[in-house]
Amino acid sequence: MLYEHLFDLQRNLDSLFERDLFPGTTFSRGVFPAINMFEKGDVLLIKAELPGIDKKDIKIEIKNNTLSLTGEKKTNERDDVTYHRKERTEGTFKRQLSLPYRVNAEKVSAGFEDGVLTIEVEKAEGSKPRLITIN
Repeated sequence: MLYEHLFDLQRNLDSLFERDLFPGTTFSRGVFPAINMFEKGDVLLIKAELPGIDKKDIKIEIKNNTLSLTGEKKTNERDDVTYHRKERTEGTFKRQLSLPYRVNAEKVSAGFEDGVLTIEVEKAEGSKPRLITIN
């Protein structure tokens, strides 16, 4: 009898975590895409994991020292089947990152390989360290 109640509780908890708590948002099961941001010399590098996404479905924009990354993941899942588990997410996403310093928005490059987007942005001249000589 106690075991039945425990099994019911487990089933209810499993059901709770299988549902999207915030449907229609940035892939409710976590922050998407996962991003690393680091600098190497005078270049800021941003790497985003975007598996299963076509590069034509990704948009990158830099405005007011904020990088916006938007896109859409399409899975082409079928509607004429009964799912027993559906964990592959689809839909639109948007990430906005405040950049750690001013960047030169004219000197940005991006590459996409093996599901990883790499964005390289140069620091603005005013953000680069400057050696001051003492008179």
